[in-house]
Amino acid sequence: MNHPTHTPAPLDDLAALRAYLAELAARQARIEDLLVRLSAGKHLELLTTEDVRRILGIGRTKLNELIASGELPMWKLGGERRITRAGLEAYIRAQARGGR
Repeated sequence: MNHPTHTPAPLDDLAALRAYLAELAARQARIEDLLVRLSAGKHLELLTTEDVRRILGIGRTKLNELIASGELPMWKLGGERRITRAGLEAYIRAQARGGR
């Protein structure tokens, strides 16, 4: 009887998997936070990317970098990207404390 042999995954694959799992965990945490806030009846003010760019005085490229890095959490609603006012305020506070 032939038994399949187990070939360990290359380290690159493991690193990519760990990064993906970390991203999923972060998304789940944001979703759970959103659900808690919604169930508590707290109003969530959603801003457009244009609003956020204007408030921060940055361009599209910089905003996309902040979103991609996770520094500024973004939600897609109906194909449109939105950022919560709370997320923007948290980013601004982090910058005031010496964040990147």
